[in-house]
Amino acid sequence: MTTFFLIAGCWVLVWALRSYDHKWLRRLGLVLFLFSCYFTIYLLTGSHAAGGVAALLWLLLPIAEIFGRLRSRAFPTTREWINGGAPGSQRFPHLDTWSEELEQNGYDWVQDLHFDWEETSQFIRIYHRRGESTEAAICFQEQYGMGIGYLNFTTYLSEDDRPPYAYRTTNLPLSGGLAPAIGFRIQQHADADSARVLAKRHQDHLAFEMLEEAEALPLTEEGIPDLLQEEWEAQLMTNREAGFIKLHAQKEDHFVFTLKGCLRLYAKSLRDAFLHS
Repeated sequence: MTTFFLIAGCWVLVWALRSYDHKWLRRLGLVLFLFSCYFTIYLLTGSHAAGGVAALLWLLLPIAEIFGRLRSRAFPTTREWINGGAPGSQRFPHLDTWSEELEQNGYDWVQDLHFDWEETSQFIRIYHRRGESTEAAICFQEQYGMGIGYLNFTTYLSEDDRPPYAYRTTNLPLSGGLAPAIGFRIQQHADADSARVLAKRHQDHLAFEMLEEAEALPLTEEGIPDLLQEEWEAQLMTNREAGFIKLHAQKEDHFVFTLKGCLRLYAKSLRDAFLHS
């Protein structure tokens, strides 16, 4: 009976900590979750090794997805963006709310774009406030019926003879599958659940970097979609040069993740689980 109450007490504490809307308490709950896995199996079997394996298995779960599926897949190097394709409110309930917030703050709708490939789909709604150099984007990515929505505020810099460098502020709680293009400085604020809050943090980010308005790339509504393609090409080049991806042996317009790239994804998945859980 004592064993039962010890196990139950650990898991109740895990549930309580993970329920708090405070990042450090939630992180403590994650650590306690791993300890509870170990402690539960240890109490039931009397083996420290069995308990350690139980906790370790949770840390190794991403390996099955990364090395078992991603490593063997070929991804297209080109993205054919198509107009339209906005997901419904049931799939992406924040779309209308964030769109209304941006429009109330003076942003004009530029374009809805979507990209579909096999079981993966990506949607971007682009906004721009006339006379300013910052682009706002509402993004939605969906794979195997599971989706995630987030906001981006991006200010591109005016630089010659190299891809456009940029400062970006996002509330995406996860790291991307590919490393960002060289020169893209990205700040993540997963707790910013409104466009107004994230826009303020983006401006604070620019002020901290002491970015002058004259350094920013003047944006036009017609030129924003072209920047998406330039950023994608720069991102692919960065990842190829870093050894994270390589061109597919048989399909030249596709790439695959290298062992180094898979190890990076695994490290990022553990980091995301701790920092943004």
